[in-house]
Amino acid sequence: DQSLNGRLYKVNYKGINSILKIYKSNDELRFKREKESLQILNKNNFKFIPKLFYYDNSSKYLILEEINGTKPISNNKFKYDLAIYLDNQQKYLLRNDKKKIINSAEAAFSIKEHLEIVKNKANYILSRLSPNKETKETIKYISNYIIPWLNAYGEKLKIQEVFTEKINFSEKIFSQSDIGIHNTFIKNKNIYTFDYEYAGLDDPAKTLCDLLIHPDQFATKDDFYFVLEKVSKIYIFQKSIKRFTLILPIYRFKWFLIIINNYLKKEEKESEDSFKF
Repeated sequence: DQSLNGRLYKVNYKGINSILKIYKSNDELRFKREKESLQILNKNNFKFIPKLFYYDNSSKYLILEEINGTKPISNNKFKYDLAIYLDNQQKYLLRNDKKKIINSAEAAFSIKEHLEIVKNKANYILSRLSPNKETKETIKYISNYIIPWLNAYGEKLKIQEVFTEKINFSEKIFSQSDIGIHNTFIKNKNIYTFDYEYAGLDDPAKTLCDLLIHPDQFATKDDFYFVLEKVSKIYIFQKSIKRFTLILPIYRFKWFLIIINNYLKKEEKESEDSFKF
């Protein structure tokens, strides 16, 4: 199977059906993040991820347990269950483990950092779009609406006392940083997640954005507020709700930009990239 970031092959490793994952990117952090995340969680007996059977640091490939399950149904119950899953996962990270974990891809720990990441993304994608009849409207939308909106919203956020305030270490969570229905299986009524190449420490408010507004997980306004009310009571998210409400509009645009960038990757047939966009 081919993806934007790597190649996957079904293999037999020591008599066990497994997955060989070979990374396309020169970004060594993708390989490092996934390998070390799985090593720590496997060591601490977190069962609901693939087992890491073998890795090669020089050739940058992993051999992983093949998880056979069904794709979940994106509904309110799944989103809440996934939030519980994430909360439970934190319990399998000892403090010393947490200290060793690097930041996730595009990690942000203050409102200012969240805003800057999305502004940089918008400018980066704008620089990659070649003007033509197919991209004309997209360029116009990013240039005339998204970037000015982000600048104006940033001015409003600056008056917030918490704008530059970074969350402390205890509030940071281990995040897959790409959580959602697309990286999840259901097996024996349990959630299993995979694809940890962006994983690391991150802001739970950002993870909450991914849970609630990921494009693969469509929700009505009523669904959104119903799940938010339930999830806000979960321990790892309790202190992040105010920050979540402030960065949510920013991350709506981020997902639009991610979709545009994935389109560009496919069009340009990029085999290597160094940033998670």
